[in-house]
Amino acid sequence: MNSETASEGALPGSAGVTCTGAGRLWSPGFHWMSWISGTEAAQARTVAEASRIRRVCFFIPTRILSRPVAALAGTGWRRDPAFEYRVFAVNRRCFRGVVAVKSRSMHGVFTVIACRSGGVRAAGQGDMLSQARAGREREWNPRRLERGEPMESQKLTRRGLLAVGAAAMALGARGVRFGVRTPFPKELSLRERALLVHRLGYDGIELGPEWLNQPAAEILKQLEGTGAAVSAIVGSLQLLNPDPQKRAEAVELDRQRLRMARELGADCVIEVPVFGPDRFTDITPVLTPSEVEDRLLVAGLKQLAAEVRTTGVTLLLEPLTRKETHYMNLQSHGARVVEAVGEPGFRLLSDFFHMQMEETDIAATLAVTGRHTAYVHLADGAKRTEPGSLPFDYRPGFRALKKWGFAGWLTVESGATDNPEAALTRALAYLKRQWAEA
Repeated sequence: MNSETASEGALPGSAGVTCTGAGRLWSPGFHWMSWISGTEAAQARTVAEASRIRRVCFFIPTRILSRPVAALAGTGWRRDPAFEYRVFAVNRRCFRGVVAVKSRSMHGVFTVIACRSGGVRAAGQGDMLSQARAGREREWNPRRLERGEPMESQKLTRRGLLAVGAAAMALGARGVRFGVRTPFPKELSLRERALLVHRLGYDGIELGPEWLNQPAAEILKQLEGTGAAVSAIVGSLQLLNPDPQKRAEAVELDRQRLRMARELGADCVIEVPVFGPDRFTDITPVLTPSEVEDRLLVAGLKQLAAEVRTTGVTLLLEPLTRKETHYMNLQSHGARVVEAVGEPGFRLLSDFFHMQMEETDIAATLAVTGRHTAYVHLADGAKRTEPGSLPFDYRPGFRALKKWGFAGWLTVESGATDNPEAALTRALAYLKRQWAEA
């Protein structure tokens, strides 16, 4: 399947529906969901979008298949604003639930959602099921299906279902992960930093531009054996440069960063559209400066859509405080741009430091925009000290994210009130407690 050939059409009945039936979600490995009969399509879309799923197969039993969705069964690949999808109708008795399998070995670009049922024929995913049963799920290549190559249907038994789940969970299924961008002692090398975060109990490290002027293979060599994953890397930071040539170069650099992120196993590339004051000519009343920048940013991001799809890496927009940029200070502005792009794989980085400065109510904001949040930065107060140093209460915001099924990275990006190691130790304990209590 080629994404350019997917038909247009949102999944019917999905607008404005809250996923009341969702169970626990894990990312990037094993996702579990269930929904209420009659709203299965809407529920599935909401959960899939919150879980950062790119492409979806829905295998829905005919006895609970709503008429608008039934019309889509067997019509091929279609494009929803949140993801690309295909619908299969199945006839056998089933339970009200699905499993979604998504693994980093599949580059995060293809997810299968299948009915939990003894005796369901899950057309189009047979190779993956048989590989999972044989313990070789990592070898399955989703590009065979993308190219339209035929696959044999496979009977999905309860034993097969468990095998798929076990294979996915073996690839590292978990809830939120905790990472670090800063603080670090300045003299530490990248390897020493990765060893430190792992020793302190963090899961990964975020890489800024200071580390990205070397090949991915060299970075991997430095990180080998540290036990720390790369959570995200930074993009070009120049998508709203007033020079058209610089903007074109920024798009190309972001393509390279998306490919580098995939090589590093990172989930995301972080993009701040612009720092500092507005440098565009005011052409009001034709367009306001903000409208000019919105249009240019959406156009630049759309140029990256193909690379986002093929790499499976999420591109994040990060709203900042007005002290750092004149543009995109609120989560709602970032959400509008993401929706205007209208392609899978474009999400928000929700930074609690910037939100403390700009948002009236963080929890209320995330209750609305949190469905777009795929990554989080954390720091306390105007001085941007480590989490727990004030202390600032993250629980209301965390609670809002949990309602959207957030299962991404919670990453410390702060200063330190004393030495970085002690600050990071306290921060992790505080954040884990706050997340658990949310």
